Amino acid sequence: MKNRDLEKQLVELSLAEHLFFAQEYEKALDLNLRIGERLYDLFDFDSALQFTERAEICAEKTQIKDKLASSIHQKGMVLQSMFRFSEALESYKQSLEIEKEIGDRAEEAKTLHQIAMVYQFTNRFTEALELYNQSLEIEKEIGDRAGEAKTLHQIGNVYQLTNRFPEALETYNQSLEIEKEIDDRAGEAKTLHQIGMVYQLTNRFPEALETYNQSLETEKEIGDKASEAKTIHLIGRIYQDANRFQEALQSYNQSLEIVQEIGDETGVKVNLMAITALEEKMRQNHIIE
Repeated sequence: MKNRDLEKQLVELSLAEHLFFAQEYEKALDLNLRIGERLYDLFDFDSALQFTERAEICAEKTQIKDKLASSIHQKGMVLQSMFRFSEALESYKQSLEIEKEIGDRAEEAKTLHQIAMVYQFTNRFTEALELYNQSLEIEKEIGDRAGEAKTLHQIGNVYQLTNRFPEALETYNQSLEIEKEIDDRAGEAKTLHQIGMVYQLTNRFPEALETYNQSLETEKEIGDKASEAKTIHLIGRIYQDANRFQEALQSYNQSLEIVQEIGDETGVKVNLMAITALEEKMRQNHIIE
């Protein structure tokens, strides 16, 4: 089955190139756009950019406005992932202009959200909040509850990054309410994790532990091992700060076991460093020899 899938993909790649260079732009458009999206999902950003730019050319030649907006938006996503933020912003703004022209409110909201993310990544927090709120307004208007929850989560994240903790908690809880309503378990786990972090940052440790454990329960339920490891590690930090050293050590070791299992090298290093530092502290306090 895998060989058959690979053969199919190679045929698609060859056909996409053939149609593009033969200037059969209408036929080449969807195929190049779809391959670009697939390569983006596989983190092959250079190749994704190549096929997405071909899709953009095809859309320009055929004057298919919605596909032109989609291809330029996708190019922005690729450029953003390559940390080419100024180019990503330029692409998103081009996409946004077309989406407004053709009245595609759903895509307009998504593009505003992405522009806000670029501003957030580049520490332009005031502009990020402004754009997230514009996106949120449209999502409410068109009834996109999933988009609304994601945008509220990001607004909460901006508030958290700028130490506006009460506003962060309020916004995360709004996001959480929607995620529960639409049964978005993965989103719910992420938001609970962030709420736990805000409690931890504001020294509300019992509430942080309670919320992390709620997040952990959901992460286990949906099989999100990477997030599970991060949550367990943060639980360990709370135990360590409370001088509950044995429980902290147990948590770090649990987290280490998971990151080793999933091949997360960074996670392994982080947990090993935490274990080493904690064991040294425990020796200083004569808890272990």
